[in-house]
Amino acid sequence: MMQRRRFLGSVAAGGALAGAPLIAQASLDPAAAAIPHADSARPLASAARAPVDTARPTVGGMHVAIVSRNDLPEAAALSRAIAATLREAGARPVLLERGSDALAAFDDIDAMLAGAGTHLVGIVDDAQAVLLHEVAAARGGGFLVEARHRFHARAVRHHLRGPDGADPVAWSDPLDEWPRRIAQCHAAALAGRPLPPAASQRPLAGGRATGIGLVSFVLAL
Repeated sequence: MMQRRRFLGSVAAGGALAGAPLIAQASLDPAAAAIPHADSARPLASAARAPVDTARPTVGGMHVAIVSRNDLPEAAALSRAIAATLREAGARPVLLERGSDALAAFDDIDAMLAGAGTHLVGIVDDAQAVLLHEVAAARGGGFLVEARHRFHARAVRHHLRGPDGADPVAWSDPLDEWPRRIAQCHAAALAGRPLPPAASQRPLAGGRATGIGLVSFVLAL
């Protein structure tokens, strides 16, 4: 098991910020509108050890843990949408609702990942996402897809990327549609399929963000 000192040392050395591009940008400047380029938005170093399996066509029978904040309605909405999408595809998701304190403690995160099976979907805030990514990377895992979501008055703006190092895809969804679309993106990543291309056709939301922000991602453990 990874030692606490190793984990804290890697975070202090800046490994979390260097390895989690969208999360790092959101943590440093939650209102930032710029899309990072490939040279400044590198995927997790461990992602090379956990690439998308293009030979796996479905998620049927897959055990997937979905961890989300129990005090954020937006996280609950996305968690329900992802669980429903995965059940329709034949997977068996397990919902793990956690408070902000539980997702900030090393022991809780390490134990949760140890018992999560082969894949974990996270729906948390920016700082918690950095910690989850860092612990997963130290355990030999990597992300299949990651996205940050910023809420505006009538829409949700997304920046989404896979582990291939390509520039993120950015688009906006109406408030009543975004959970379903993001659920489809995450299910596609779990199944080893390309991310739905239709997402890139929507214009970006304008105006000032409401201050609500989430990060969602799929980890292969």
